[in-house]
Amino acid sequence: MPAAKKTAAVKPAEIEPEETAADELAAVEAEATDTRTVVEHNGKSYSIPSAMEFPLEVILAENEIEALAIILGEGQWETYRSTRPTIRDFQEFSEKVNRASGN
Repeated sequence: MPAAKKTAAVKPAEIEPEETAADELAAVEAEATDTRTVVEHNGKSYSIPSAMEFPLEVILAENEIEALAIILGEGQWETYRSTRPTIRDFQEFSEKVNRASGN
């Protein structure tokens, strides 16, 4: 009798939202015209500059949290923090901001 195969428990892969052609086009247009993009997240709206209009401090940020705080600015960062986000929520929001800014 053949030996039974040992299998490890595997978590289902998380499905990441795909960037649509409309998202890509909006990000390119915002960057070309230096306009801000509105990102909706958990019932709040955040105004995001195009990537080329990010403050220079973003490239000096030591981590993604610090970078997002700089991109949002003090007021919007405090608004986001007031929602008491989880790590998962931060990842989702960060992805939205990256797509909106063309990154």
